[in-house]
Amino acid sequence: MLETYEELQRKAEIRQARIYLDSYSKARVAGKSELEAQSIANNDLTRAGLRKLDGKVVGHINQRDREVWEMENQLRQQLKIEMSAEELEQIELLEEHERAWANKGKRLK
Repeated sequence: MLETYEELQRKAEIRQARIYLDSYSKARVAGKSELEAQSIANNDLTRAGLRKLDGKVVGHINQRDREVWEMENQLRQQLKIEMSAEELEQIELLEEHERAWANKGKRLK
């Protein structure tokens, strides 16, 4: 399963690089400056639903999404209040495990 995930990630990175380089090259051939070409290439990545190479995250959040997330957070808080001590302990263990995995991934990069 890990191999499948890594293969999908590799294909996405290849696709990202191909889109970026194609757009950048076309813009430079068309006489655009380096900065303009980078912007055009990053815009094409955004249109393709991929992360931009300049490191900036593009998010499309509307009012409805914010309201839904707020309702979900309120429900989570209410459910936590109603949980038993054993259930809370299990949630805490799960969160600790997820943090450990996230930190392990950061160290490997």
